[in-house]
Amino acid sequence: LTNEEFEDLNKANNIDSLYNYALGLLVKESYSTFVIRKKLWAKGASIDESSYIVHKLTKEGYLNDKRFADTFAKDIAQVKDIGEFKILYQLKKKGIDEEIIGDIKFDKSYEEKKANELVRKLNKKFDKTPDRKKKDKIYSSLISRGFDNDIAEKALLNVSPAPREIILQELKKDYQNVMQKYSSLPKGKDLRVKIYRNLMSKGYDFDDIIKIMKEDKNYEDD
Repeated sequence: LTNEEFEDLNKANNIDSLYNYALGLLVKESYSTFVIRKKLWAKGASIDESSYIVHKLTKEGYLNDKRFADTFAKDIAQVKDIGEFKILYQLKKKGIDEEIIGDIKFDKSYEEKKANELVRKLNKKFDKTPDRKKKDKIYSSLISRGFDNDIAEKALLNVSPAPREIILQELKKDYQNVMQKYSSLPKGKDLRVKIYRNLMSKGYDFDDIIKIMKEDKNYEDD
């Protein structure tokens, strides 16, 4: 073999090896074209080699971004507590074309059902959180997980208030922590303002804060 023939043969063997590698991935799991390209590059494939392999896999039906996007959106929607926008964002990260992403449709009633189920889980997670702060946290969780604003607001109707006795117990704990935090400050109006703001920021009711401060023997209302 001449050097040129040897190089051609070696190149063909390399392409075959890379093709078989990509095919093996696709047989086990569905991937987007972009992700397959990245995996081929990581294996040392050149841009031309990866383009050739991707074209071949697409022509043979193993690679199809439209099919991948539809399947991914449907499957992940059923197994994860995430909404429409988070799913679309993940598809964008996987290199799916904007036109394909724009054609994906979501069942609004199913989105609402998922949001409501998530709220029930978050109710338990924030069961010791004051109602106002609890709603803020749950709303933020819904939005960060990709649910539509209207769906998130509607789902907040399922937020259940924490038992008042538990909230008052938590308030007493937080009050003691705040007093400890500001123990070096002189008693008076400035200290009271700091305590108000700190506890109000945690979502406690203003009247409850005043009441617990006045029940404190060390409280001075000057």
